[in-house]
Amino acid sequence: MAAEVIVELAAAGLAAWAAWLTVPRPPALDWQRLFKITLSTTLYGEVVAQGGTKSDWEAAVARLVPYHPAARDVAAKLSEPGVGDIEAPALPGERALVESLAALTDPAERYVKMFADNDMTRDALMSDPASLGAAFDPAGAIGVGADWEAIAAWGEPVQAGLTRKFSHVVVAGVQTELAGVMAEQIGCRGLLLSEDGLIEALDAALQSASDRLVFVAEGAGVAIILQAMHGHPGLRDRVCAVISLGGDIQQSDAQKTWMAEHFTQQGMDTELNRSTPYISAARVDPAAPLAADWDGQRWPEPEPDRTNRRPIQPIDLGPLPAGWLEVERVGLARALWVLLAFRL
Repeated sequence: MAAEVIVELAAAGLAAWAAWLTVPRPPALDWQRLFKITLSTTLYGEVVAQGGTKSDWEAAVARLVPYHPAARDVAAKLSEPGVGDIEAPALPGERALVESLAALTDPAERYVKMFADNDMTRDALMSDPASLGAAFDPAGAIGVGADWEAIAAWGEPVQAGLTRKFSHVVVAGVQTELAGVMAEQIGCRGLLLSEDGLIEALDAALQSASDRLVFVAEGAGVAIILQAMHGHPGLRDRVCAVISLGGDIQQSDAQKTWMAEHFTQQGMDTELNRSTPYISAARVDPAAPLAADWDGQRWPEPEPDRTNRRPIQPIDLGPLPAGWLEVERVGLARALWVLLAFRL
């Protein structure tokens, strides 16, 4: 082979590699940690605005933001914590957490020990989030000036940055009022949908070819959204995220059957080779945490198809107490926008 041909092939290979490196990819983040830190930060802003103290903020975080950096398989740890069940390699602090939970017998007491009466939880949620480094820097996702202090105050740099980023987005809610609250926080378009006339309402709302959808649902609203997306491939191409808050993803037998048959990488594929984030948070009663079906509120991750395409990207945000969904919707809406800014 002539030297010129070898040089040309090498140059072509380098060009292809450079092009591949420019393809946008979701950042490798701990999504639950990002979300819960943002919730803690929005709570701080709310407490300060109301003239509260640091102790007030700490109490609000302990009540409303369940997160522990070593708390994987939370439902299992609340039910039957055992050191022998820890998946190797253990996370930092996971063994000590399990041992402390095993000394208790009541799941509600274990919930408190895991998420409230715990130094690792306090450090994770109440330390300066700027110390987490560039990967967690909101300015990179939202814009100049959108630091964590601005998120706490929901200041102009945050609102303006998010408004620019999501000016083409319609937030569509099914069986939830949160979509309207989300729209109000950044001044984008919100839409409340019912099962009847859903496609027609979306067609009317998506006026421009560049318009995109963020779906939000609670309860049975998840099934309504999924069935519409499965039956209308063009709709899937315009959805940039699906958010379920305590929704029936796989809680009922009917939904389990539907998901097994239709919620596949091929069945929910998009025209462009991209992944759509399917985001979930489990609604949990801290007084009876195991009364909830945790797994039934999480998105499964289907096997890739024969072409290895993965249009479905499940993101588990862990548990949320009912208080967020019922009385703290503004803080929840803001945290979801920050999460979407990082992901999208």
